[in-house]
Amino acid sequence: MRSMDIGTPAGTQSNMEQFLCERLVDQTQPIHERFRALFSLRNLKGPGPRKALIQATRDSSNLLAHEAAYALGQMQDAEAIPALEAALNDLSLHPIVRHEAAEALGAIGIESNIPLLKKSLTDDPAQEVRETCELAIKRIEEMNTTSNVDVSSVAEKSPFMSVDPAAPALFCSSVDELRGVLLDEKRSMYERYGALFALRNHGGDEAASAIVDSLAASSALLKHEVAYVLGQLQNKVTSAALCRILKDANEHPMVRHEAAEALGSIADEQSVALLEEFSKDPEPLVAQSCEVALSMLEFERSGKSFEYLFMRDPLPTPAGTQSNMEQFLCERLVDQTQPIHERFRALFSLRNLKGPGPRNALIHGKATRDSSNLLAHEAAYALGQMQDAEAIPALEAALNDLSLHPVVRHEAAEALGAIGLESNIPLLKKSLTDDPAQEVRETCELAIKRIEEMNTTSNVDVSSVAEKSPFMSVDPAAPALFCSSVDELRGVLLDEKRSMYERYGALFALRNHGGDEAASAIVDSLAASSALLKHEVAYVLGQLQNKVTSAALCRILKDANEHPMVRHEAAEALGSIADEQSVALLEEFSKDPEPLVAQSCEVALSMLEFERSGKSFEYLFMRDPLVQA
Repeated sequence: MRSMDIGTPAGTQSNMEQFLCERLVDQTQPIHERFRALFSLRNLKGPGPRKALIQATRDSSNLLAHEAAYALGQMQDAEAIPALEAALNDLSLHPIVRHEAAEALGAIGIESNIPLLKKSLTDDPAQEVRETCELAIKRIEEMNTTSNVDVSSVAEKSPFMSVDPAAPALFCSSVDELRGVLLDEKRSMYERYGALFALRNHGGDEAASAIVDSLAASSALLKHEVAYVLGQLQNKVTSAALCRILKDANEHPMVRHEAAEALGSIADEQSVALLEEFSKDPEPLVAQSCEVALSMLEFERSGKSFEYLFMRDPLPTPAGTQSNMEQFLCERLVDQTQPIHERFRALFSLRNLKGPGPRNALIHGKATRDSSNLLAHEAAYALGQMQDAEAIPALEAALNDLSLHPVVRHEAAEALGAIGLESNIPLLKKSLTDDPAQEVRETCELAIKRIEEMNTTSNVDVSSVAEKSPFMSVDPAAPALFCSSVDELRGVLLDEKRSMYERYGALFALRNHGGDEAASAIVDSLAASSALLKHEVAYVLGQLQNKVTSAALCRILKDANEHPMVRHEAAEALGSIADEQSVALLEEFSKDPEPLVAQSCEVALSMLEFERSGKSFEYLFMRDPLVQA
């Protein structure tokens, strides 16, 4: 991947970096806003981010302070060692902050850190800090005695892209053996951690259940790492155990805090309700963790990265001009020499912005006329989600151009429906009659019905539809209100005699209902005769991220006779579910002869790689790519 950081003059900070550093240490800001700045800064290098993160290790919020120490370790910045040593030795700091300082010294991995850690191994009064020092020493010794190992590359060897405090165990071959080591209180902490990370990398329900069993361990340090790993796995079979941990006021705060963050990653209905309840917990470490987890979840459901607002230049830009960032994104979007996933990253960044620059890049930059049908249809979709009436002429032109792929015309019709103006109805009625593709005609019918309903329902603000969806999307139909049970909704969804609008309404009502029963009902509709309906079903399954649906989505992706728009949505949904089977299939079909499918797999794999690294898909675009004046 080509570097996108062209740089700033030596000794200066970009507008963005300065803003993030100031936001991180501003104690008047809500904790979730400061976390967003922290998560942005940990992806940067240099003295500015380092200084701000070091200052944050002494923050009055123990949650923020410990996360800042963790970030310094993940950055593996040796210049941070004196500050981490000072934090480790300062017994006035909360044990969770000292623990993270010790772990960070281990992550940096330099042998000269061992004497610092040995001192606290002897002197620190907190067991969890002493155990962390023991782990960190063992990690450094192992990394520096193993031949041909580059310490800085450890993170790259983890499928979760984290710098782990111990290497995954290589001495066990089965889940049962690893479980035995993990639960054995007589084993060293390093061995048990190694078994934990090996189970994590193994994946699957059996391994997840083995990890859950270790939540009964006597060590708070081990249990907190177990909860962290369960958050990485995002396996819903573990949510009940994590809920028990969060509810237990007698549990160590560092364990409860990690349980809260893990529940935010799993994000099922029970988990979210519990996070809301415990966001008022008397223990600040727990309450703030719940607040941050809920805020991250809100951004994720809106289709935006947690850091997304920081992609804009926070300092004023003269009227009539573009910021460095916006100009860069616009150019990157339409640059056909770039890999498709890089152009998608620019598109996903631009769709969160407003104004003529992003609109022009999506329209006049001819993204909707791109040679990649995948990118062109996503650009049309983005214009609909932005609900920008200025885009209507371009969307009308795309809808009427029969030389464009049906998937692009379909998205142009859906976007006109999302914008929701009554004046769009005649444009849609024309294509409802004239377009040769059934999926386009069905989309026009849906869009017309949506506009009519939105404009005849009293007291409805069309622009607020997205806010009423728990998934923050502007849906092509309102969720059905006429059915009260999953069985009733399933009946409507599968009924080929019902109108497409009614069936879409049942689909979105099932999505909002949630749970395995509703997900299974949605899966049943993948046998429908309408490619349009099936493609929307696959999209919704991607929103739900329920692993019980992955086998059905895999079947769709494998079926070369299925409509490309259905297979493409199945690929994207499998990228959201991201279990082992799904990822393997995406890699296989990234070479599919149908470009719409192959490119969807490529983008899904790239997004997954960024997510597993702890970075948003757009994260490199948070830096000013052009030189500051």
